Amino acid sequence: MARGRPIKTELREKLAALLSQAGCAYGYELYKMYKEIFEPVSLRNIYYNLKKGLSTGEFIIIESKREPGEFTWGSESEHIYYGLGPYAITFNTTEKQKQKLVNLSQKTAPIDWLKETQNKIKELDYDIANFHAKKAHMKYEDVRKLNELLKLHGARLKDWASSNIDKEKHRELSTQINELIKKLG
Repeated sequence: MARGRPIKTELREKLAALLSQAGCAYGYELYKMYKEIFEPVSLRNIYYNLKKGLSTGEFIIIESKREPGEFTWGSESEHIYYGLGPYAITFNTTEKQKQKLVNLSQKTAPIDWLKETQNKIKELDYDIANFHAKKAHMKYEDVRKLNELLKLHGARLKDWASSNIDKEKHRELSTQINELIKKLG
């Protein structure tokens, strides 16, 4: 069994379910929604999992805004808005939770999806090159698992792009992703 914390967590899947319904939200909003719909959780745990989700591609940063107001720490607060990334997996919710999710207000994400997809393609290309550089020193089982994971990331990235980009550009990006996946063998 692998050491350390597991990569996949139910909390991030629940955050993904919130973001899939809300569109985008900042950390404290997600914390309030999470407590209302799921179960009690610490704000620190929410922020930890948002940060981890950014590194795993489950979430993306949509925008960062400075909001004026009267806060205990000063006269403004920075709100970092998160959205769903290409590798997010949503939690299977109960009927009661689904009803609460449906009632969430939706926000449109002001993002350049083409640019974001191109960035994710660059990241996938880097990950594949890194995989090839290190696979000679890896165990066979680890090579197989990472190869499958990278192929899965390519497939999810194509699906993610198809929902956010026009068909012509998507075809072009899908071809790029397919070429990357061919490098895996």
